[in-house]
Amino acid sequence: MQVTAPDGVVISVTVEGSGPPLLMVTGTGDDYTRYARVAPTLAQSYTLYQVDRRGRGDSTDAPTHSFLDEVHDLLAVIDTVHAVAGPVNLLAHSYGGLVALEAAWRSDKLKAVLLYEPPMPFYERIEGVDPRKPLVIAMAEILAKGDIDGVITYYLRDFMGSSPDAVERQRSNPKAWERWRSMARTVPRELMIVRDYEFAAFKFVGVKYPFGVLVGGKSRGGMRNSAERIKGGIPQTEIIELPGEGHSAMTSSPEMFASAVLAFFNGANR
Repeated sequence: MQVTAPDGVVISVTVEGSGPPLLMVTGTGDDYTRYARVAPTLAQSYTLYQVDRRGRGDSTDAPTHSFLDEVHDLLAVIDTVHAVAGPVNLLAHSYGGLVALEAAWRSDKLKAVLLYEPPMPFYERIEGVDPRKPLVIAMAEILAKGDIDGVITYYLRDFMGSSPDAVERQRSNPKAWERWRSMARTVPRELMIVRDYEFAAFKFVGVKYPFGVLVGGKSRGGMRNSAERIKGGIPQTEIIELPGEGHSAMTSSPEMFASAVLAFFNGANR
């Protein structure tokens, strides 16, 4: 499926499975294959609409970028899926979770929303200053010099904290590294949006459908703080812990992740 956004960007959506619609959105540095290990299980109960956000996969991009562009992209996809399949279940990870969060209060076509660790770095600020924002600015400067490999290496090593060996394993896998290269220009711009994001609870007073936030049991405390902040603005929010997991349970523990996703959406779709 291809959906044209308001600014003309074409968003690619991979469709598989059968049942009620489940729209799936990924985070920074990921395309729709991020859900590859859980999609076969979820597709037994839901029709999966797996989105490649702008700038990755078969989706196109624009010369300029804004967070609101991505929100409008997702709203266009929601409208399209709703037209063919009815009220939409929405699952979104990390930065994609912030896009989904801002789409949630703007749409009346959603059945239920489940976010997996949408990042809100307000909790990392020291006297109002974000200590990790300079890392994102440094990445943007590397990208401006045209050093694509340097952006990826800096992101994995300095921002994500991956070991040199882990970075080298990625680099030595041609398919994985080319995938990173294809999305490298989207990484700094998305991370900058994350660093500046503020959750405004008053926008969500009209959200009455089931809402959930997945949090890894091993994730840093700020992820749970973000979930609690969302619950404060959307009181019906269910916070669901994934024991022993971090920010990538769909890869590291696909059975646990799929089970939690199905339990939430099955309850919402009764």
